[in-house]
Amino acid sequence: MPSSEEEGLAQRRTRFQVRGRLTLIVRGGQSPGRRHGDASARLSFPVRFRADQSLGHLAESVGIPRLEIGSALIDGAEWPLELPPPDASTVLLLPLPEPVALDSEPRFVLDLHLGTLSRTLRLLGFDASWKNERETADIIGTALAEDRIVLTRNRALLYTRELHAAPNRAMLILSPEPYAQLLEVSRRFGLADRCRPFSRCAACGALLRRASREEIRPLVPAIVARRYDEFFVCVPCGKAYWKGDHFRNLGPFMERLYADLGGGRGD
Repeated sequence: MPSSEEEGLAQRRTRFQVRGRLTLIVRGGQSPGRRHGDASARLSFPVRFRADQSLGHLAESVGIPRLEIGSALIDGAEWPLELPPPDASTVLLLPLPEPVALDSEPRFVLDLHLGTLSRTLRLLGFDASWKNERETADIIGTALAEDRIVLTRNRALLYTRELHAAPNRAMLILSPEPYAQLLEVSRRFGLADRCRPFSRCAACGALLRRASREEIRPLVPAIVARRYDEFFVCVPCGKAYWKGDHFRNLGPFMERLYADLGGGRGD
């Protein structure tokens, strides 16, 4: 008879049936012609494994971070990601439902590949921490210490064990294009109704406060101080803002965002 160790090393088989956004994650990015999160998207493929390999480990071996899995079903019943699937089983992997439920306003920490997305999130009023040089340990430490949601293009970061105890607190960004990235995050966390444009500094993310023309005069060109009436200042970094063309351009941008998210204005 084979020993328990030999049984553990014996090859077993299962079949993954992958749905929705998870199909894009397996493929490695956005698929031409498919809308983000398309619930009809399907993939099915066999997976070989050892008896000591958990379902979560198997998912990650084919490129699906366990933090992106909403539920795993075998014969219609929930199956824990911590357990190996039965031999010759079929596993249905479903993505997280969107938008996910949050118990507070979302705060983000982004990896170095997402600088443009971080600035856009700040312009829309979200607390988004980003540095152009940031180690994985710093991102995870900031996320856990400050209760922030990790946004990353690096799927290996989501394999980090420290994040596994924080469901809905990390997301793999699939698109390389900043506007498409914003759509991904907005759908996942229901950002459309939470936007507060021009309430934060695009440079550092701190909250802005209103400022008088006299206060702002040393910080802006003379023509700006004369032409505009509403001013804001970021106290930590000293950057000045005013309701000029960039503010007016935000209106069409928001209309496009709401339209692409499949709804009208949240106000």
